[in-house]
Amino acid sequence: MKRIGERNAMILGLSLSATSALTIALAYAGTLFLLSIPLASLGGLSTPSLMSIASRQASESEQGRLQGALASLQGIAMMISPLVLSEVFAVSIQRGGQTFAGVPFALASAIVIAALLLAARATRTLRATRPSTA
Repeated sequence: MKRIGERNAMILGLSLSATSALTIALAYAGTLFLLSIPLASLGGLSTPSLMSIASRQASESEQGRLQGALASLQGIAMMISPLVLSEVFAVSIQRGGQTFAGVPFALASAIVIAALLLAARATRTLRATRPSTA
């Protein structure tokens, strides 16, 4: 992370996650699914970078609350996304058959792109050091 920096690692990770989901959405052959695997794996760069950036913006007395809030949001997203995306999948194949089977992945890609834009904007001017507790 030192080489590219936390913000760049977060942006890179989110970009690769979005690209991976879009690759799956548009895949017409198994080879394209295989191409998405390393992209998705490298997309994991975003979470530790985000946690580090957020942690640096909170005082020492707020660290527990911050990490708890981030973990809670992640847990809620992990519960809701399968419900929503499986419903989107059901509706898309009902209406368009196998041709539209990639719609949930396209939606996931769009959500990650929105998160990428929000994260890039929110982290434009970061404090380089941890705020003081005084």
